[in-house]
Amino acid sequence: MMNDEYNTTELNDSEDAVAEEIDDREAMIDGANAEQEAMIAQEVVEQERAHTEETTEPEAITEAREPSLSPEQEKVIQQEKMGGIESVKKILDKARVAFLTTVSGKQLLSRPMYMQKREFDGTLWFFAKSDSPKVEDIRRDSRVNVLFAEKDYVSLSGRAEIVENDLKKKMYWGKTLEKYFETDYNDPDIVLIKIDALSAQFWEKPGSLDSLFNRVDPISEGEGITVEF
Repeated sequence: MMNDEYNTTELNDSEDAVAEEIDDREAMIDGANAEQEAMIAQEVVEQERAHTEETTEPEAITEAREPSLSPEQEKVIQQEKMGGIESVKKILDKARVAFLTTVSGKQLLSRPMYMQKREFDGTLWFFAKSDSPKVEDIRRDSRVNVLFAEKDYVSLSGRAEIVENDLKKKMYWGKTLEKYFETDYNDPDIVLIKIDALSAQFWEKPGSLDSLFNRVDPISEGEGITVEF
């Protein structure tokens, strides 16, 4: 009986040794597989990096250089600019009615507007009802154009904003506006449209508005002058 117990113990020890050897081999295989996977992953990364370096062209480095102007040239340009601004001021001093163009959806809309008389300093002012389509257009898109066309012609491009400040409205208010709107300046339904001009194009020519627009090519007698503010 003791021999049977000894044999059983020896058999169990042998089975344990075999199981331990199997575990060791599996661990070695797992380790080898992990190491092999890491090596493969590294090779893939290196191949992708090499492919990127081959296909990517180096960006061309360019240096933008503005043509240098002499002091005399800069002086002439500045004088022309100031002269153009003065010409625009003179034309606007005589103008009262303008055509305000706004971006309305996918189209442009123009309507006549009565400009508030004030020395032009690069800004134009108009009164409007707060619920008018032009105000709604400006709230959505501030880009506008203002056209004055009588004997002389001025087209100003710029940005508009809606001003609701009562003190500012009071500065430009008058009896004519009170009669037209049938209310006072402090009415919340009345707003100011402030337009900051960014550029202006003008023609100073003799003739009426009709003669200007009845020409086949109104610019053929001389290109207008553009002024950047």
